[in-house]
Amino acid sequence: MKTLSVIAALLISLFSAGVYADAVPCAKAGINLKDTRFRAEFALSGSSLRLCAPLDVPSHGTYVMEDGTTRNLPGWINATCGANKVCTARGQWAGNAPKGDYVIETGWYLGVGSHGDVVAYEGGTGPAFGGHRYEPVIAQLQPGEKFHVTCPVNDSAYCSLAVNRGVFTLTLEKLPEAGFPMLKPEAVEAQGGNCDSVPMCYDSNGNQIGLNAEYFN
Repeated sequence: MKTLSVIAALLISLFSAGVYADAVPCAKAGINLKDTRFRAEFALSGSSLRLCAPLDVPSHGTYVMEDGTTRNLPGWINATCGANKVCTARGQWAGNAPKGDYVIETGWYLGVGSHGDVVAYEGGTGPAFGGHRYEPVIAQLQPGEKFHVTCPVNDSAYCSLAVNRGVFTLTLEKLPEAGFPMLKPEAVEAQGGNCDSVPMCYDSNGNQIGLNAEYFN
């Protein structure tokens, strides 16, 4: 079993805000990221770049090193995988995945899920460390459960659903299956809210309250 270097397995404790599941499916290739915070990586790789990190991953984080010291490092790195499916990031091993360029969180590595799709795993978890491969799940909201959905501004395949139980990753078109209220924009606006941020609707206090039904028609 391979071990990650200081830029990977040793940097798995993130102190800054933003807690995610320990596996993130990679978005499909061909997405235009030039107007996102990953514009620098996109400029180098173009449409072949695949995003394997949440859109709201912290730009920097404080990480615990092997010797117990801490360092402030960028929140994501660019990983390149060769024809032999060996991936490197900043000169260090970063997993095994099909040839291409990827963006992953610092301390994470690339692998595949149970269905063969490329997935980023948190260091110390997943198949490279004797753990399970990512199994796609359909998150179901519990009655009265608070939630927050983060969806890409570009045509990425996945959204993040944060609830008290953890963070789930699901495709944009599968959001209605998670049990969100389907709301009409005019009804939301009548109560002082809005549905201006696709695909979610918000109340007058800025809290997400459900999905814009018109978006999914």
